[in-house]
Order: sequence, then C-alpha cells, then structure tokens
Amino acid sequence: MDRPYEIVSTDSGPVYRVGVRGTQLMREPLIFRGTAFTLDQRAELGLTGLLPAGVSTLEGQTARVYAQYTRQADDLAKNVYLTALRDRNEVLFYRLLSEHLEEMLPIVYTPTIGQAIERYSHEYRRPRGVFLSIDHQEQIEEALANFGRRADEVDLIVATDSE
Repeated sequence: MDRPYEIVSTDSGPVYRVGVRGTQLMREPLIFRGTAFTLDQRAELGLTGLLPAGVSTLEGQTARVYAQYTRQADDLAKNVYLTALRDRNEVLFYRLLSEHLEEMLPIVYTPTIGQAIERYSHEYRRPRGVFLSIDHQEQIEEALANFGRRADEVDLIVATDSE
C-alpha cells in the first residue's frame, strides 16, 4: 500500500483499509478520528497511550470543539483554529462546519479568508498540498511527483501570487 490508507468497496459500502499505525496515523487527518477510536481500535492501530483514555462520540467531539471555537478572540483566530482542526481531523472539521455552516462560512471563506491569506506566513501550521514557484520552474515536475497524488485524486487547485 503506497498511501497511508486505501478505500475498498464492499457489499456494505466503502471501507478504509489503514496501512499506518500509531503516531503516523495521528498525522493523517483524512483517517484520524481522535478520541472517537474505541479502545479495541486503539489497540489494533497502535494508539494505546497516545490519546486520552476517554472515548467520545462524533457528537461529543463536535460539541467540545464548537465550545473551543466560540472562545476564540476574533475571526482570524477562529479561522486559524478551524484550519488546525482540519489539519488534525477532517471528519470532525466537516461535521462541525456542516452543523454551523451559516455561522462559520464567513470565517472559512469571504471575508476572513482574505485576512488569513495575508497572514499565511505568520499563521502557517502544516503544508496542505504542493507549492510551486515561478522562480523555480525547473522544479515543478519534481514537486508534483513529490506530492504523490494522481490527477484523479486532485479536487482543487488554488493559485495565488503569494503576496
């Protein structure tokens, strides 16, 4: 398995086959579920001792992160918080966003996203994609190869002037 997981079709629907364990799994926001992993899943996936002992439902996690979100000082801090959440646990991020879409859309999109882009280098947390530079055109092919995704796996391309 080249990737940390693969999606396998079964009669009961798609199933994720996870090929990573422990801290490596914790760095995969598409498949990391935080405290929603059961104790048996934690043992199987090498997560025992790497998460708080309590097991939470997705609903419980969503309530907890929403309370944390509401305590953020301003819209930019809320954007940074949501970006960090997405970088840890995409399922939880999208659940939270879907439950509070009207409230959060201005935080993850216009108008706050403009401020977040301006402050990107100051708030940078984790790369989410591939970065190409006009100043290093000779490295574009190598950078795309290093990204490790096939064209059919790319959903969105964002281009900016990095200013």
